[in-house]
Amino acid sequence: MDVLPGSVDGIFPPSLHEFLEQYSVGVVDRVVMRVSDQIGRKECSLQLHSPSDASFWISYETEQFAGTPPEDPDPEWDFSILFDQAVSALLSFPLGNVISFSIDIEPPSDFVANSTEITGRFVEMFKKCPKLHEVVLDSCLPHCFPIFSQDRTPPIQVLVIKHPEGGSWEELAEHVTEVARIRHSRGVPLKRIEIITSLEGNPRVEPLESWVQEVKYRVEPFKRNGRNPWI
Repeated sequence: MDVLPGSVDGIFPPSLHEFLEQYSVGVVDRVVMRVSDQIGRKECSLQLHSPSDASFWISYETEQFAGTPPEDPDPEWDFSILFDQAVSALLSFPLGNVISFSIDIEPPSDFVANSTEITGRFVEMFKKCPKLHEVVLDSCLPHCFPIFSQDRTPPIQVLVIKHPEGGSWEELAEHVTEVARIRHSRGVPLKRIEIITSLEGNPRVEPLESWVQEVKYRVEPFKRNGRNPWI
């Protein structure tokens, strides 16, 4: 396997393929990617599942406890670098059998995304997933939504969106509606959109019902253990 950019001093070792073989993950069909840069805590993890339910999880995190004097920021833990390393690591794997992809990214509050940092990299990754059927947005920037209305995106049929506590319902509805409208107009409509929220009483996004075959709403308590999103 080629050495990943920055892997010598970065967080992902160049031997990930060997680890996969040890965990009997010969074919990858489900992926979870998490990159988080929040106050006092940074995390980057990848989880890969195979059809046989064998799984592989690699995670790196750093935490600054309350009362600890602030340290000089390590450029290796900059959000953009973490995100790029996670995508580069995934691009080194065969993703042709991936049917489900979960995205959980939380940049710092002052982060300003641009198309090359976020959208462009996801398009590059999804191009390697021709069988991609479902995308789960566990936590995702609004900048990511246009990805799902581009011609280059695989024919995703199911979009599951977890609306975070404190997030703008109006902004979510606007972005999801635009994706559904564009895909419907291009003859590749989504079969199902599922919106999971932590609060009851949010209004239905009525335009979706004319552009998507099935729209579901679920209310679940907001949970984040900060480690394994499959737990």
